[in-house]
Amino acid sequence: MIEDQTRTVTDVSSNLENQLHETTLELDSHADTCVLGRDTLILLNFNRPVTVQGYDPALGTTKYDVVSGVVAYTDPNTGEEYHLVINQAIQCNVELMT
Repeated sequence: MIEDQTRTVTDVSSNLENQLHETTLELDSHADTCVLGRDTLILLNFNRPVTVQGYDPALGTTKYDVVSGVVAYTDPNTGEEYHLVINQAIQCNVELMT
């Protein structure tokens, strides 16, 4: 029997009188975690490094900090800027792709 994999957003709220236009949303991308790069504003370092290993064991393992941080996104259609808070992510300060 195949289980229903449908996800329902259960908590979307917005206060129209709030000038910051803050909202909450449950989202599951099925990713194990998020990775924040060197241009992230770090809000909190949990001081609990994690050892990360990719899908290919030949690449070895590396230790990274677990942090909460903020990144900015500018909507290309409106020019409006949003600040995205990402909690408990891996901080990677190196350029992974060349």
